[in-house]
Amino acid sequence: MKKVVAVTLNPCVDYTITVPGLQKGKKNLVKSTRKEVSGKGINVCMQLKNMDQPVIAAGFDFVDGRVQVKDALEKRGIPHVLTNVSGTLRTNIKVLNPTAGEMTELNERGSAVREECVKEVGLKICQVLDELEAGSILTVNGSAPVGVPEDFYKYLIEEAKKRYIFTILDASGEMLRQGITAKPDLIKPNLDELQLLVLKKVETVDEIADAAEQLRAQGIPMVCVSMGSRGAVLSVGEGCWYAKSASVPIRGLQGAGDA
Repeated sequence: MKKVVAVTLNPCVDYTITVPGLQKGKKNLVKSTRKEVSGKGINVCMQLKNMDQPVIAAGFDFVDGRVQVKDALEKRGIPHVLTNVSGTLRTNIKVLNPTAGEMTELNERGSAVREECVKEVGLKICQVLDELEAGSILTVNGSAPVGVPEDFYKYLIEEAKKRYIFTILDASGEMLRQGITAKPDLIKPNLDELQLLVLKKVETVDEIADAAEQLRAQGIPMVCVSMGSRGAVLSVGEGCWYAKSASVPIRGLQGAGDA
């Protein structure tokens, strides 16, 4: 059976605070709060589980705190291959203003990991890839803790491609820049990340489409640029498409782009 392996090296606890009509610099009334284990790879796993798609979570679990990734995944029936490391899960504070449809995010960097732990998680992920049917998917998502080399996503993509595994990269900064040199099958930058890759400001849909085509010309078969409320642009061999966002009530924003 073909499966999806979702790499999540820097999981977190999302602490969402809902404040209707948030006024900066003033006292605000909190309507509700919610805490949940999250992070890009975890969000991908949960969405695929909701769609009854076979998925495996692979990455780090920080074992010094009361909250662990393993427990959250097992609660949802998601298989996992995790490497235990010292430290606590980082907390990302999300302040949601549903009146304006806006979310302000305050994200921690997370605990550092040792070199031997990086080698161990890499070995475990490769062992999982060895067991996958050709045509399965490796999705490499989000940030990485301090101590993980900036070319680690590149390494994972190269290992997956050796095994004929379809590869998806959704990252930022230097992890993204180096990751694309491994020629993943699909990348999903947002607008800021796209501008980082093409080294210029792009605003209109045509400019975004041209930038996506520029990246595809570098050997990346599929480039999907997410633009939040503006929608998304997809560039593939058959052409380039623009899709507007659906008009839906805003109940939460975190994880939407990941899924």
